[in-house]
Order: sequence, then structure tokens, then C-alpha cells
Amino acid sequence: MEVQVLSRPFLKMTIFKKSLIYKIAGFFISLETKEILKRITETLEEIFNAERVSIFRKKEDRNYLEFYTFSRGEDELKKIKIELSKGIVGWVYKNNRPLIVNDVSKSKMFYKGVDELTGFKTNSILAFPLGLKKRRYGVVEIINKKDGKFKRKDLKICELISPFVAIALENAALFEKIEEMFFGMIRSFAKAVEAKDPYTSGHVERVENLSYLLAKKVGLKGNELKNAKIAGILHDIGKIGIPDEILKKPKKLTKEEYEIIKKHVLYAKEILEPISEMKDIIPAIYYHHERYDGKGYPEGKKGEEIPLLARIISIVDAFDAMASDRPYRKALSAKKNTKRVFKK
Repeated sequence: MEVQVLSRPFLKMTIFKKSLIYKIAGFFISLETKEILKRITETLEEIFNAERVSIFRKKEDRNYLEFYTFSRGEDELKKIKIELSKGIVGWVYKNNRPLIVNDVSKSKMFYKGVDELTGFKTNSILAFPLGLKKRRYGVVEIINKKDGKFKRKDLKICELISPFVAIALENAALFEKIEEMFFGMIRSFAKAVEAKDPYTSGHVERVENLSYLLAKKVGLKGNELKNAKIAGILHDIGKIGIPDEILKKPKKLTKEEYEIIKKHVLYAKEILEPISEMKDIIPAIYYHHERYDGKGYPEGKKGEEIPLLARIISIVDAFDAMASDRPYRKALSAKKNTKRVFKK
């Protein structure tokens, strides 16, 4: 039997390619745009041993490139727009070819605007286009190689990586569109319910935004933050089952009418239960009228028995309700409102 001896360079390249495949696979672990962009920039920094990575994108209806993400840098970068005829990034996009510039001070193509705005010093750039088939998305710039110069072998790595980065970004963009459509639909549904009572106009939008901000303030992240927004939008959808004459009543509700109003959290739960994706959001909506002292409804839960998201919605909902005019009273001042919320 013939034994084939593999050369050390071949083994080294095989190991590198395997490592590269594992790193590329990390691009597809999540569908969250921020997470995908973070993984891509961090992975490219590591592979090329570079100081920074920037991804530029060109939207279909625009004639310029804009920063999509960057591994490190200031928020000012998001404001920068680079014409297709300008800079190394513009040349790479226009010509659909990668480019190495190991000394930008000697390149007439180098656009100094970004360094001037941020105070960062760019020394070298490896840029490559992002695209699939005939569709072009943008450009990736690998900036300042730490151990010498960019080489031709780096271009080969770019050729291998580029389509995977493009696919990951296309998946993220598609997920974003689906998510935008989902949020648009539930906002429309919530506003249709809100329209039953003119006094609550704008309440849904305010509760959505404030719930998100409060959830962020207490340290929630990722899906929990998203769930706070969804719960904020849908917290009152059960009111679709409450008669208009009770919702719009200009005087104080009778005991019997109040018992009917209290059923809106149960109606909301029944509406959302058939949707399996809502299982983590339903408790926030169902329990958002519980009180820390146990005097709320529907189950009289108290303290930390009440789910955290429900507590967040409860505070925001109560604050906004008391800050708004109602048929039976005028809006409370901010000072009185705050006292009442924390008393509850």
C-alpha cells in the first residue's frame, strides 16, 4: 500500500482552511443584524490581524456608500456618505475588484475625510467588494494590518470569505424586513383597538417606547428588549372585547363595570395564546395590572412573583395613563404622577 506523505505547508493550509470554515460558520448562528455584524467585524479583525474593520453598503435608491458597521469607532461615522467616485471604497465598489493599499499616504484615491472626523490614523487598507451573482451590496475595508503588509494571499482569503459575508448580510436584511412587517402589523392592530377610545390616542406608542427604554435601563438585552417593545404595543389589545359604553364612560365606573374592564387582560391572553411565539410575552401583558403590594389583578400576585416585564409595563402604563386627560379627570402633574406611581 502506498503511503502519501503530506508536506508541512499543505497541512498548515488545510488546518487554516478548517479554522476559517469554523469562523465563517459563526456568521450564521444568529439572524439579528447587530449580532451578525459584530461577529463579521470581529472575525475579520482576527483573521487579518487588523486594527479595524468597516463595512459599507449601498442602498438601491442611493448613489453613495454609507457605513453599515465598524468594529471600533465613533457614532459620527454613521453620518458619513462617500460618493461612488471617491476613495478606495468607491473604486472597489465601482470596479468590483479587491484592492490593497499598504501606504495610504501615497495613494491619490485615499479619502481623508473619515480620519479627519474621527482622529484615527489609517496606514494601510485591504478592501474587497461584497456581492452575489450580479447583485452588489457594498465593500469591506480591513484597516491597518498589525504585523507588516497585506499580501496577495490575503486577497485569496477575501475571495473565499466575500460571498459568505454577503449571504449573512442578505439574511440579516431579509430578517429585518420580516421583523419590520411584524411590528407594523401589531402596531396597526393595537392602534385599531386604541381608536375605540379617543382619550387613549398615542398611548400605545408611548408605552412601547417607554417600556423599551425602561427595560434597557434595568439591563435587559436582545430578545428581552424586543419582548418589552412587543408587550408595550399589545398590552391593551384585550380591550377589543370591552363594550364601548364602558371604555368611553365619562364618569367613574361602577363596581360591576370595573370587573368587566379587568377582563381585558384575560381577553388579551386568549387572543395571543394560539401564537406559540408569544409565549414569553403573554405573562407581561396578562400580569401588567398586578401591584407590588398584591392588590392588583387578575391573580393578586405581589412583589417579585410578578414577571419583570409585567412590572415594567405596569409602571409605564400607569405613568402614561395618569399623565393623560381622561373623561373623568384632567392629567396629573409630573410630580403628582411620579408620587402615585411609586406609591402603587
